[in-house]
Amino acid sequence: MNEPKKPTLPDPETTKAPPSPHPLDHPDERKEGGPDHGKADKQHENKRKSAQDAEDAESP
Repeated sequence: MNEPKKPTLPDPETTKAPPSPHPLDHPDERKEGGPDHGKADKQHENKRKSAQDAEDAESP
């Protein structure tokens, strides 16, 4: 007859702790390699372009 397998706990080294909910515990996403890296520069460039386009549209 087959014997039931002993229950095992997950290896603590391979399991990760859940991320901390506190924003200061998270890395800055704007740093190099983060998902928002360069986002501020792109936003400033888009704002500058739209302002330039608005000036060009006003001049005859």
